Amino acid sequence: MDEITTTLAIEGVKLIVAEIVKRFPTNEKRWSELRDRLARDAVPQLENALYTFMDYQIDKNQQTAEQLGQKLDVETAERLFSRLFFESMHATTKERTRLLCAALAGSLNPDFDTELKSRITRAILELEPSDVVLLRRLTTSGTYDIPDQQVEREAQYSHDALNRAGCLDFSEGGYGGGRQTRVTQLGRDLVRYLAAWTPEADSSE
Repeated sequence: MDEITTTLAIEGVKLIVAEIVKRFPTNEKRWSELRDRLARDAVPQLENALYTFMDYQIDKNQQTAEQLGQKLDVETAERLFSRLFFESMHATTKERTRLLCAALAGSLNPDFDTELKSRITRAILELEPSDVVLLRRLTTSGTYDIPDQQVEREAQYSHDALNRAGCLDFSEGGYGGGRQTRVTQLGRDLVRYLAAWTPEADSSE
């Protein structure tokens, strides 16, 4: 890079940084306004997630809303609320906000004990929506081999993320020298936990 190009690049970066600084909150009032706006953006997603969760549970268990409401695990949901809702406010995509709000709605489910909900919450916070979509597919297909050279980069990222979150187990020696993949019990529980969540791309189908 010659001197003129370098100078132009540096000046361009300075302009971008100046614009970011201008827009960035610099005092408590602006931080408060930003947090309020983020919360307002996330609240409708949480409301939708709660309605979807209730509809799913009513349909699944053939109960009225009143009967189901008497069983909901509100205490655990309250304990998990601040963590999940804070993350949903700051999610970088709308779909991840929807996923985290669905997890918050799922925390009301009385079919999971508190410890398992805590484990599932920890795992979900490490995952993107595409990771959960892949996990659902793997859960229905069971153990299978993945030749490393055939795994697309995006799928590889999801496999690795699911492994770190404790939802997948890898073992060497699969077909073609790849890795054999098995969905863990935590992974299966997570899929059941988020059964009411439908990715937005699929919800209109």
